[in-house]
Amino acid sequence: GISYNDIFLHCTVQICHSTAAVCKPNCTNDGRITRNKRETTPFPTHTVSYGPIKRKLVDDGEANINKGKLPPVETLILGGLLMAFLVITGVFGTLLLQSRRAYPLMQAQLTMSHFHNSEVAS
Repeated sequence: GISYNDIFLHCTVQICHSTAAVCKPNCTNDGRITRNKRETTPFPTHTVSYGPIKRKLVDDGEANINKGKLPPVETLILGGLLMAFLVITGVFGTLLLQSRRAYPLMQAQLTMSHFHNSEVAS
């Protein structure tokens, strides 16, 4: 069906500056009587408009309104920083592994041949 997202409210009001007794409401179901009384009233009528009034859309399971739009800038910045951190960590991790393979740890070997004669206790 047709959906109206913007609604405008138009009201015809009668403005009177007299006492409350003179401005009593005149509500009847007969339009002809109301029209005759309205035409003979000494008070002018004015149309008051208000709008647009935005209707709240109900989520009925259809496609998301934001679908196809780019994510906010903050999300892109955080994603970029995370990717940069992962790349830097990967580079340093690879360099560390390569350096350990090139220079394997040497076990300390303490033998008597490493000591000079002067260092041996007598």
